[in-house]
Amino acid sequence: MWASPYGGRSIPTAYGHDIRVQESSSAEAPHVWLFIDGSRIARDPHLNLAQAIAVHAALGQFIDSVPKRWENGAELLADARRRALGESS
Repeated sequence: MWASPYGGRSIPTAYGHDIRVQESSSAEAPHVWLFIDGSRIARDPHLNLAQAIAVHAALGQFIDSVPKRWENGAELLADARRRALGESS
């Protein structure tokens, strides 16, 4: 069974699709799924500003949970931030 999505709910788009941000239960390191429900052909969500903010908030919940939920989570998060920002270790 899937865990509840971050943000506590699916995020509806203007085109009738729902986006869910959910942690991967089978990953060996922190990973998140971004599901788009409601269409077999929709692979690129089209979001208005409020919808983008909701997705951003849900992803922020996942990111913020890493130090609490993973062994060495604080180090994993710091390393990921350095890599995302193109900084050397």
